[in-house]
Amino acid sequence: MEKMTDAWKWCRKFYQTYEKQVKIAVTALVVVIALLLFGGKGEKDEIVVEMEGENQELLVDEEADTAADTQTVKTQAPAANLVVDISGCIKTPGVYEIADGTRLHEVIELAGGLTQDADINAINQAELVTDGQKILIPEKVEGEKGDTGHASEASHVNNGKININQADSSTLQEIPGVGPATADKIIQYREDNGRFQTIEDIKNVSGIGDKTFEKMKDCICV
Repeated sequence: MEKMTDAWKWCRKFYQTYEKQVKIAVTALVVVIALLLFGGKGEKDEIVVEMEGENQELLVDEEADTAADTQTVKTQAPAANLVVDISGCIKTPGVYEIADGTRLHEVIELAGGLTQDADINAINQAELVTDGQKILIPEKVEGEKGDTGHASEASHVNNGKININQADSSTLQEIPGVGPATADKIIQYREDNGRFQTIEDIKNVSGIGDKTFEKMKDCICV
């Protein structure tokens, strides 16, 4: 009996001396037990531990593991699609769906490439194509001196009107009010901005105003 009394006194003295450490150890033990009991639920559990009149609220957050498995998928908006129709001296003529910003040479590649009869001097492969555009690859024919490489007149002239998107410098100079310098400006405009969408667009070329356009409007087409 005396030994039990001594042991009790020793435990009480030990607790009084290390009271703070004992509380921490007990709290940690309760948390471990709580994790073992509630760890698989994947939710927030509130555990209240009462110790000598003091309420210590321990919040166990088990959502961290679930959040780590969650991936945010970013979807990129698809590029605007254009539809063009390419025919003439092309290996696989037809209607093709392409991305906005596509150039003529890319459409040609998509259609299998040019045939041997295609006149590459009559087209601008660097031009940007537009939605709904009809692309005609002209055929090269022999010139008066027997050489090849000049576009056929049919590719430049339509019902007696000169196609300002396809005509070369010499053909453009047949348009009223167009000389060598203006013809070069028209060709440069096509290379920089792509095809003329309407005949009125030719007024965007430097040196061609309303008066000059009135002279040429009945002689040109796109």
